[in-house]
Amino acid sequence: MKEEGIFGIISGVINRYITGYMSLYTYESLDEPSSVNSTLLLSLNDSIFSVTPENVSESLTGVDGSSRSIITSSGVISVAAVAVSSNAKPILGTYPSTSGKSLDLSSPFIAIAPSINGKKNTLDPYIYSRNEIMTISLSGEPLTASMGPEQVEAELRTYLETQALLKFRQGKTLIDGPLFPSLKGLKEEARDAIIKVRRESVSENVFGVVKRLSNSTVLKTALSGESKKEFLNRFKFDPSSLVSDEAVLDGISRYIMRPPYTAWAIGPIYVKRDNVNFYSYYLIVPSHKFVRKMNFLRIDLLRPEPQILGKILYEGMSPDGVPLTIAYADRAVKEVTSGIHKLLFFRLSSNGTQISFESKLEMT
Repeated sequence: MKEEGIFGIISGVINRYITGYMSLYTYESLDEPSSVNSTLLLSLNDSIFSVTPENVSESLTGVDGSSRSIITSSGVISVAAVAVSSNAKPILGTYPSTSGKSLDLSSPFIAIAPSINGKKNTLDPYIYSRNEIMTISLSGEPLTASMGPEQVEAELRTYLETQALLKFRQGKTLIDGPLFPSLKGLKEEARDAIIKVRRESVSENVFGVVKRLSNSTVLKTALSGESKKEFLNRFKFDPSSLVSDEAVLDGISRYIMRPPYTAWAIGPIYVKRDNVNFYSYYLIVPSHKFVRKMNFLRIDLLRPEPQILGKILYEGMSPDGVPLTIAYADRAVKEVTSGIHKLLFFRLSSNGTQISFESKLEMT
């Protein structure tokens, strides 16, 4: 990539890939993910506790990936990037890089999934020869447009995040999103392949930080089991009747928190989903001591470690309630993927390629 740069690679992809692939495709139906099983490890009373900031004596690293896709008459083209930050240096680098702060990686950041009904049966040798271009699924089969942009993006982004996690393992590492994504809508074999790759990079020092809890049901499920009666007696509402963990946390915070507001946590919760086991804590973080505006986070980890909650609080939060190390990485990586996406879109449009759909995958 250093010899040609991003512009050269994208030009090569368009010139050698687009010509000859002019068939449209339709989506295949996708399986729904398996249900979540979650259980409180302690009594309800012991599972809800206050949290105070705890000084971080070791490095805290943030890793975030971002991905975008364009669907054309030739198939799916996905791009991804990854950024790494730390509590000592806001941005350690991105891959691919557009600003000079590059991570020392040589992984694919472009994925090509051609229409299987195209006029050609094979891609140009240039495509196969580039380390920066993914043409084979993590399960070992060629990427095709019938897999859909969700799978192509998820595989590309997960692989890129995995390589970053393997390289930057010093201290504690926060990754934006679940430790093991639920990958809604993907087929079982695709989910298994992605989870297998993620397992390779996850250790007890890696923590998933989930901000969007409107679709999460880990807490709701845990409180609707053996703890339900105790919960009803204390909080006077049924967690199973609410739509998500976000709604449950809002109800809990209204009951236990009074000005001046301080942070609270719930957990640990044992979680089993898609053949993986992990633990989760929930953080309720006030934006202001006297104004009722709460931020909710789920922290995924391989073993119970409540100390990480205090360390996350000590590092501080962005205005939208995300740990600063992740917020820095998130901003940097979105700038990169946005730039690559715009360049790709411009080159495709100027080449006369019909663009039928654009996607922006959120892994939660």
